[in-house]
Amino acid sequence: MKFKVLLDDQTVGTIDGDTLDGQHAREFIGEIVNVHLHDESGNAIERRGRLVEVLEETDY
Repeated sequence: MKFKVLLDDQTVGTIDGDTLDGQHAREFIGEIVNVHLHDESGNAIERRGRLVEVLEETDY
């Protein structure tokens, strides 16, 4: 499962459910997490920040 999430600095990225030890991303709201996203050039990057909201979840 993948989760599209919002960080406290308004960054939107994804968290792979495999990295959460079977837990749901909602359980980490308020915690510092690493998210994956792409920069303006399309390069994959990772950002760290406080999780504010889970926006969407997908099975792929």
